[in-house]
Amino acid sequence: MDGSSSGPDTPPGVDTSVAHIARIQNYLRGGTDNFPADREAARQSIAAYPGLAASIRSNQAFLGRAVRYLAGQASYLDADLRDTARLLEQAAAGLDFSAPVAIMLVSVMHMVEDRDDPHAIVAALLDAVPAGSFLALTHVGSDLEPAATAEMTRRVNARVARRATPATTPRCSGCSAAWTWCRPASSGSRNGGRPPRRTPALRPPSGAVSAASAASAAGSRAARTGRTGHRRQTG
Repeated sequence: MDGSSSGPDTPPGVDTSVAHIARIQNYLRGGTDNFPADREAARQSIAAYPGLAASIRSNQAFLGRAVRYLAGQASYLDADLRDTARLLEQAAAGLDFSAPVAIMLVSVMHMVEDRDDPHAIVAALLDAVPAGSFLALTHVGSDLEPAATAEMTRRVNARVARRATPATTPRCSGCSAAWTWCRPASSGSRNGGRPPRRTPALRPPSGAVSAASAASAAGSRAARTGRTGHRRQTG
């Protein structure tokens, strides 16, 4: 990272003197939609956790694999994740909730603080989808490389408006037994019979900042962070 990105035109109503997690990640992926405050926060984060950029790229690659595995009609929502009623209302306008739905929560839940009850948020989303639905979710893991992750998080949170909240693996493993984890599958397993590639479609990302894998499920009331889940058919 050489800090040469010039940044986008300043959008109205945005305080570019304060770093933002999305723009920090954009910089670490080599993007240009970032500002000096974001780049400085990124450099401070890398100083604490040198593997951060590679971990973010790995998380992005996992997102691509999950999308290919679950490919179908997409609905992109502009709603506060904490307002699950509004989010589900928007989703229902573009998706058929009588058929299985894939919920993608990749690199987002660690931006929900404990006081906002992230488990209840995920539970509300899971309860709204029918049997056969999927959940893909990654999260910053506080217990994978604890010292480096804690220092990285401290440095980021000192520079952003909305704090990141890493979580331990046990805390993130709150899904009920009714949800069955998908096994890592070749990317050709659902591609119309074309020969599979060697790379697993749902291989989890590497690094402390994105503990993730793949799974499947039916009616949980808690989040299983770092998994992709499929809701089993019942009855």
